[in-house]
Amino acid sequence: MSFGDISCALSRKPGKARVDVSTDDRNRFELMNDMTPKPGAYLVIGLMVHNRTKAPMLILGSDIIAVVKASRENDFARGTQGKELYLPSKQLDGTPTVAQALSFAELVALNGKTERQPDEESNATEGVPPAADETSREARSAALIDEDACAVMLKPTEHAVLEIQFRLGGTKDISHQFHAWSLLDHFVVPCLVPYSPMLSGPFRGRSRCPTDPAGQDAVVNVSAPIVQSDVDAWFADFRLHGEQAHVKSHYGESRGKKHAIADDFESALLQMMGN
Repeated sequence: MSFGDISCALSRKPGKARVDVSTDDRNRFELMNDMTPKPGAYLVIGLMVHNRTKAPMLILGSDIIAVVKASRENDFARGTQGKELYLPSKQLDGTPTVAQALSFAELVALNGKTERQPDEESNATEGVPPAADETSREARSAALIDEDACAVMLKPTEHAVLEIQFRLGGTKDISHQFHAWSLLDHFVVPCLVPYSPMLSGPFRGRSRCPTDPAGQDAVVNVSAPIVQSDVDAWFADFRLHGEQAHVKSHYGESRGKKHAIADDFESALLQMMGN
């Protein structure tokens, strides 16, 4: 599921950071800085996990990794920010490579419903109905076993959507979502199956640095391959006809017009800033 900006640009910041437009000089500076043209770095993804087993399972959201193609390691590394520590990994065909740990994870929908209110929704959750009642909110609360680790418990047949973000870009050559997708071989989603409430947290890093041998025995690493032909098809109109064509074909004519107006306004503002 494609999350992130409808312009296909990679996000510049991880998480749900928003600039507070107020009288605070720092916030005004951040707003101007965010509008300054520079490559984005973070790929925002909506990942759906469906429990098809006959037992409860616990998704270890904070431990999800993105496995980079061995042939693209150098391209990926050029965007390194701060003290990133890559994880040794393998492609699905066994070729040694590296993997990127995620920068942000959040449960955004459980069994088709989300708690985000309309004014809080990003493009990521557009089309996902908000939770309609207290029962839905209680179900979400019960499923989120460890919020810090984005550890989500699913009963048999249940499904969840996680918003996950990875630093994959940050250079001029890898500044859009399709650039970032082209780096990837697959995702690895660690889960505890079966999950027992007797297994206590914390769960962050559980799959990589187990503190409980009994818990490690239950770790199942689910591989999610990247089908590059599907990625190419999704972004084909952007590559052939540009950003506006992509927005109109994927989000509708009305949304496309609004996006074009916003782009014109931002361009005019940047031009004034440069004078």
